[in-house]
Amino acid sequence: MTVAHARRLTARYNNGTLSAFAALLARGRPSVRLPFALAAIAALGAARLQNAQPNFSDSAFLAHHNESGPVMLTVVVIDEPDRRDTHVNLRVRVDELTRAEDHIPLSVYGFALLRAPRHPPIRFGDRVQASGLLQAPPVFEDFDYAACLARHGVYSVVRGYDQQVELLLPTSRQHQRL
Repeated sequence: MTVAHARRLTARYNNGTLSAFAALLARGRPSVRLPFALAAIAALGAARLQNAQPNFSDSAFLAHHNESGPVMLTVVVIDEPDRRDTHVNLRVRVDELTRAEDHIPLSVYGFALLRAPRHPPIRFGDRVQASGLLQAPPVFEDFDYAACLARHGVYSVVRGYDQQVELLLPTSRQHQRL
């Protein structure tokens, strides 16, 4: 956790802490206790909502690198693969990103949707290396695909440009779901 992130968390929870403290002070007066308790709950809910929003300006956040050209990603498959006729959609957690322009690996965090070939079969829990273009999910005229993926914490998709997927570390069979 960075110092800036810790300061934001502290500032966000101060309102809730102050409201809870005020409610404790008013514990002798029942008519005042309920408004303070409701204010504390609302402040904590607002702080939780604010904390759940992604920080796109954080260079360690994956979506910060959307539209930055060809990349190589080291990922872990975090959901069951969505098998289609011609490909497989994988929801992945990205651990490392290497841009083609400088070849310097960056430790990143975030989720992406990766379109992979059907073979070799990739499973839940596998560690994979993938190359392609990191892009923001598209918004269509009649459907907001970006908002749909954002509900699942996905703000990036890996597509096109000499896309390759290589299985690095398969999940052992004993950990597979039956």
